[in-house]
Amino acid sequence: MTHMTSAAFAALGLLVLAGVAGAQEDRSSNDICTAAARVAVAANDPRVVSSAYGVLARCPNGSATLATVWASPPTDADALTQLAHRSVEVADRRILDATLTALQNTAASAAARRAALDVVLSQYNPEVVVSNSTWADPEHTSLGRRNDYYQVTGEQPITATDRDRIVAAFRAMKDSDPDTQLRRIAARIVTDLGT
Repeated sequence: MTHMTSAAFAALGLLVLAGVAGAQEDRSSNDICTAAARVAVAANDPRVVSSAYGVLARCPNGSATLATVWASPPTDADALTQLAHRSVEVADRRILDATLTALQNTAASAAARRAALDVVLSQYNPEVVVSNSTWADPEHTSLGRRNDYYQVTGEQPITATDRDRIVAAFRAMKDSDPDTQLRRIAARIVTDLGT
């Protein structure tokens, strides 16, 4: 990506932020959502894409773009955290499908798989979370509970069948994932969900 293109995306990102603060009309909101979608899939600057993820979580059909980003999640830790955080905010089958794929991709980085796991678990139940204590000692530390969370239903809501798929994925992981830590975490999740 050229310096000029990077600068253009950075400027577009700033416009997205400014537009969110000042958007009063549906047309303006649609333009902002379209711009955020472009930035989210094409920009590299973590600050810019993080802002775009935040916009998309509130956009009609923003779940589709968030899901697309999961096909090649950012390598920057802050951008990855923001992608996961914003994905948790929307209960949508497309986000679930994308994050299940990312979680099951054994060639992906440990950070990407952990972020995907957090999102998958939130699609099952946004109140349930794998805390740092659970990550450190899953055999002796139960899943945590979030009392303060925000999640809206997307255009393709999560169903009971989707929740069954999530449980099946964690069952398979606890038995066969090549990452020992993820096997241990998956076992804890299956135990605590009572499935």
